Amino acid sequence: WFDNYAYVNNTFPVNPPTIGVATLDGLNEYGLPYNNSNTSTYGFADSLTSKEINLSGISSNDSSVFLSFFFEPQGLGDYPDHNDSLIVEFKNEGGIWQYMWADTGFTNPDSVPLYFKQVLLMVPPQSHPNSFFHSTFQFRFRNKASLYGSNDHWHIDYVKLDKNRSAADVNIHDIAFVYPFPTVLKNFTQLPADQFQDSTDLVSDIALRVHNLDSNAYNNP
Repeated sequence: WFDNYAYVNNTFPVNPPTIGVATLDGLNEYGLPYNNSNTSTYGFADSLTSKEINLSGISSNDSSVFLSFFFEPQGLGDYPDHNDSLIVEFKNEGGIWQYMWADTGFTNPDSVPLYFKQVLLMVPPQSHPNSFFHSTFQFRFRNKASLYGSNDHWHIDYVKLDKNRSAADVNIHDIAFVYPFPTVLKNFTQLPADQFQDSTDLVSDIALRVHNLDSNAYNNP
């Protein structure tokens, strides 16, 4: 990634496809509000920008280049309000960022879906008014939010850009952890080695969630 404004974490999302997400909110890369002069400050906040990607070798009529990702509003954080949004933009050959997709917030917390949705966006072929098949192509996620604190959360997971795809390319051949591995200790999260009392300090079992992202069942993950 080109920048680090997003907050990479394992704890904000609810049931993510894989462990670890990038969270966009109203805080900058140092965990400080973008503008806390008052509680009505609003505007563009975080961005998550890819490094430059060379797409110049792609055929001009190729319609098989897709960007896919999963996203979830709120999670265990603050729900995006109705005027908030998550935005995806592509950089064209002139270096101009072009709006490609967006989702908006919600009027009340009861309407927030606490699950991840997958999105597939085609990188338009060169018949599009602006060409994206150039040597310094980039894509980015942006959010519009309240700028005075940890507000209006969007969580992004499993970002994938590739060719030879289609809008039906939704299956992912991957089995992944969902949350951090729990402690094996009964009463603590950490314990000095000289105080460790063998099985006395160990839990008897561990519950660990994994996701099979493929539509096929696997008996031996």
